[in-house]
Amino acid sequence: MSDLSGLLAITALGLSGGFFIFYFSRMTNELADQIVTGFIGDHPMPPTQRWLKFYSSWVSFVTGGVVVVFSVAFAVLIIADHVGHADSKLLAYLFAFLLSIGAVMWLVHGTVQFISYRSLLRQAEAD
Repeated sequence: MSDLSGLLAITALGLSGGFFIFYFSRMTNELADQIVTGFIGDHPMPPTQRWLKFYSSWVSFVTGGVVVVFSVAFAVLIIADHVGHADSKLLAYLFAFLLSIGAVMWLVHGTVQFISYRSLLRQAEAD
């Protein structure tokens, strides 16, 4: 792989991974707002639908997002092995590190939110 095509691939993957983090964070936050408030637009949701939306949609978005971002970081590292220029490798390692930090933070944040949303849904069900 030439240095220019490697650099372009590294940059494209790194930026797309960052975009992915922000896009799916927004999607999961909007979904979480629906779960917490119990409304989709102006329509109320029964507790069973809130639980279903929580486990089938929100949890799968967060876990899938973490897996995809780690995969993109791994792909950047694989491309770094095929690029000969040291600065391109350094950029690849930087993108892989930043994407991994983003994925770990999303995993930690998702775990904390998972615990709090479960508690909130149990409390809402009891009321």
